[in-house]
Amino acid sequence: MQFPTTEFALFYAAVLLLWWTVPAQWRLARKLLLLAASLFFYAWWSWKFALLLVASALLNHTFALAIARARNCAPNASLPAQPAPPLSPQATPPLSPQATPPLPAQPAP
Repeated sequence: MQFPTTEFALFYAAVLLLWWTVPAQWRLARKLLLLAASLFFYAWWSWKFALLLVASALLNHTFALAIARARNCAPNASLPAQPAPPLSPQATPPLSPQATPPLPAQPAP
């Protein structure tokens, strides 16, 4: 399912309708609805993306809990120096210009 398609428009309309039918007081139910819709959307294309979304959400939640715990317990608590490496190979930074070989010369027209 991709964004500029009719099936996405129907999916979006269904999720939006469900969102508005859930009472505003049920905040957790609304959040779970959006989480389920997101997982369904990403799993529609590839189950690997759904797993990536779950892993990313769990990692973010873990860091958020650590930050909250550090702020409440000790003002100078240390957290990990750097975030976890990216889970997706597409998220890796590009090669530096020195590491890429030069392009072959083009013949003159």
